[in-house]
Amino acid sequence: MIRTHQAINKLLLYRDQYFINKKTAAIAASLGRLSEKWLEPNYIWRRRAIAELVKSSRFSHSMSHALLDSIFKELTRVKLKKLLCSELGDIRALDGFFFKPVLGHRLFGIGPRLITHVFAANLPNPAVSSLVHGLLVKSAGAVKVSSRDAGILPIYLESLKKHDPALSKVNILLPAQDRAGLREWVAASEVVVAYGNEKTIQTFWKMTGPRKKFVGYGHRVSFSLYTREALTQKGALDLARRTARDIWMGDQRGCLSPAVIYVEAGAAVTGLDFAKEVAKALGDLSGEGNGLPPAKTQRILDKEELKNRWRLKKAKGEEVCFWESPKPGEWAVFFEKKNQEFSISCAGQTVFVREYQNLDDVYRALKSYQKYLQGVALEAGKAKREKISLALSRLGVNRITRAGKLQEPPFGWRHDGMSPIAGWLRWTGLE
Repeated sequence: MIRTHQAINKLLLYRDQYFINKKTAAIAASLGRLSEKWLEPNYIWRRRAIAELVKSSRFSHSMSHALLDSIFKELTRVKLKKLLCSELGDIRALDGFFFKPVLGHRLFGIGPRLITHVFAANLPNPAVSSLVHGLLVKSAGAVKVSSRDAGILPIYLESLKKHDPALSKVNILLPAQDRAGLREWVAASEVVVAYGNEKTIQTFWKMTGPRKKFVGYGHRVSFSLYTREALTQKGALDLARRTARDIWMGDQRGCLSPAVIYVEAGAAVTGLDFAKEVAKALGDLSGEGNGLPPAKTQRILDKEELKNRWRLKKAKGEEVCFWESPKPGEWAVFFEKKNQEFSISCAGQTVFVREYQNLDDVYRALKSYQKYLQGVALEAGKAKREKISLALSRLGVNRITRAGKLQEPPFGWRHDGMSPIAGWLRWTGLE
C-alpha cells in the first residue's frame, strides 16, 4: 500500500512539473508524429505489435495490419489538432485563458491530474485512443490492461518511451493482477475510464464512487440496414464485399461489428442471394494466408448450435439457409426470410442476414435492444437515408456510416454517444 501511494505521488508530481508550461499543440504534434511512424509497415514497434496480435490475440496477419491502420490513421498530427478544436473550441483552451466570443468572457479548461484507464482484451483500438486522449488533456495515466490479453498497449508505451521519453513518463502500466493497488489508483484519480462487460463496468463504477467522474463503455452491438435501392444487380456484389469487411475486421469482437444485416425485400437482388455473396466474400477475406488460428472449441460449438437450429427451422418448412467456413468455426452466415428480430451474435464472424418487408417491423425489433445499440452501416437513397437516420438516432444509435466503414470510426466519433474528451474537463471562466 505504501509503495503504491509513493508511486501515485511521484507520478502526479512529475505530471504537474511536466505539463505546467507544455503547450497542447506540442503534445498533439509529438503524439501525431508517433502515429505516423506506426503507419509505416516496417516500423519496429508495429512489427512487434503484429506478432503479439497474431500470437496472443489470435488475429490473422492481414486483420492485425488492418486494425493498426484503423487506429493510427485517426491519431495523426492533423487529426489530433482537429479533434482538440472540435472538442474544446480552441486548441489553446488547456494552455491558459482564451476568449470565447459567444460567452463574452475568457475560459480555461483543466484536465484531470490523473485518469485510471481499465481496458478489455477484445480489441486494441480503444486502449491506444483513450491513452492518447488522456495525454492531450494533460492528464497522467494509470493503465490497467487485461490479464488475459494485454493487447498492444505495453508495446505502444515502449514506442512512446523511445519516441518522447519525457511524455512517456506521465503514464504508468499497472500490474494486471494487483487488485489492491488498482483500488488505490482509482481512489487517487479524478476520472476513471473502463471498458468491459457489464460486470466489469459495475465493479469499477462502484469502486469510483459518486464524487469522481466515471466513464464506462460496456456491451454494445451494431448492425447493417440496406434498402432496396442499394440492392441492385450492379451494386450488390460490391456491397456484399464491404459488408463482409465489416464482419471480418476485428473478428467481430467489438461493439462496431454488425450482428444482423437487414435487407429489404423486393429488391433486384434477393436476401438469399445477397447472403450467399456475403458468405463468398468472407471466404475470400479468410483465404489462404489470411485465416485465423484454429478456432477454440467453444467458438465451434456456438456455430454448431446455430446450425442445428437452422436445420430444424428448415425441417419445419421455413425459408432459411446457412453457409460456413471450410475451417471449423472461422465464420458463418445465417439467412432467414420471415424473421425481422434482432439477435446478438455469438461473435466469431457469425452474422444473421434477414429480409424485411417494413421498416417499422425492424424498428420494433430494435427497440428491445435500445440501450445496447451502437453503430449502423446504412445504405439507402439520399432522402430515405436521412429519414431512417433520424429514426435510428431516436432508438439510441450513435454512429451511422456506410457499409465497409463500420470498423473505422473517425477521430471525433462519440463512442456510446459521449464526447471523447470534453466531458473529462472542468472549466474556469474569467469575466
